[in-house]
Amino acid sequence: MAKKLCETIVVLVSVLALLGCQTSLKNIEPNQIIEGTPITLLPEAPDSDVVGVLDDIDHCPNTPKNVSVDELGCPMPVDLMDLITMDMRIFFKRNSNELQSKYFPELEKVTDKMLTSPDLDLVVVLSGHTSEPEALQLTMTGENLKQRAGGQFQLGRKRAQLVKSYLINKGVPTSKIYSFDCADNMQVTPNDTEEGTLMNQRVYGKALPAYDFFNGQGHGQMDSFDRYKAFCQQF
Repeated sequence: MAKKLCETIVVLVSVLALLGCQTSLKNIEPNQIIEGTPITLLPEAPDSDVVGVLDDIDHCPNTPKNVSVDELGCPMPVDLMDLITMDMRIFFKRNSNELQSKYFPELEKVTDKMLTSPDLDLVVVLSGHTSEPEALQLTMTGENLKQRAGGQFQLGRKRAQLVKSYLINKGVPTSKIYSFDCADNMQVTPNDTEEGTLMNQRVYGKALPAYDFFNGQGHGQMDSFDRYKAFCQQF
């Protein structure tokens, strides 16, 4: 009796399951997608020259790698003067003309530029500067007048001469170096702080094409020969 009851239950469960499936299938329309629309992955738009601009908007295909480009994929214009010229700034302690070793790498870069680019006809321009407190101290002690009368080197000139000698010893021709003593005529910052005073106790140097220097076509505030001569004494 129990065995027959179990068989009856199994049959009923099977029938109900079959009816459920038939009911579900009846509710499905022909050609209806059950699990949603499949996503088609399109291949990524190509960037053949690998500059970060897709080929379909790249106006300059086949641009070399590692070249800066604009939004259209074309190389950005390069200012050749920025590649040719080289600045250096060397600062000195109060009343000192001692060249600190931390500036040697900067001087080496200028030396390399001069020695490896002979076809560019570059010159090095050096200007030695003193701060107003240094100049005032010399005036108060009378040393400034003594130096002028005796033709001795002033502090700005000593500083520029020190850098000039360094470059000459490294192989830069003397004829390629133009040096100026600007004394305290070109203060770049106020002297009311130690930091500001230090910025004025300097040698400013620049390697640039000789033609631009003598024809007043330099890109800086004091790059041309005539402008230096207006403020400084050449030596």
